[in-house]
Amino acid sequence: VLAYLERRELEKGARLMRQGDKTDALYFVESGKVAVELELGGEEPVRLRSIGPGTVGEIGLYIGLPRTASVVAEDQGTVHRLSAAALGRMERDDPDLAAAFHKFIARRLANRLANTTEVLQRILE
Repeated sequence: VLAYLERRELEKGARLMRQGDKTDALYFVESGKVAVELELGGEEPVRLRSIGPGTVGEIGLYIGLPRTASVVAEDQGTVHRLSAAALGRMERDDPDLAAAFHKFIARRLANRLANTTEVLQRILE
């Protein structure tokens, strides 16, 4: 997969993505942490969660929606960007790798959905 990724160093406070922007990539957080923030029309952003090593930005890339949240570096770190174009190349050049990648992302999204459901159940109790 590394052949399809672009490495990027982040300084603390750097914005990786902005809520509402067009989605053109997903990111793997290699080191450091990023904060996922929900912007609520003129108020201070609400921090939804922090993400250490893992992925961010999958939903928009897979379903073509604008960014559903903003992502900001909480400290210095390294991320790897997988653009929509690079994912398309992977699908053409190495279908087996692409299938394994899609399976990986499906598991990540399923785990996030399960966690979100659990949190909502606790809130509603």
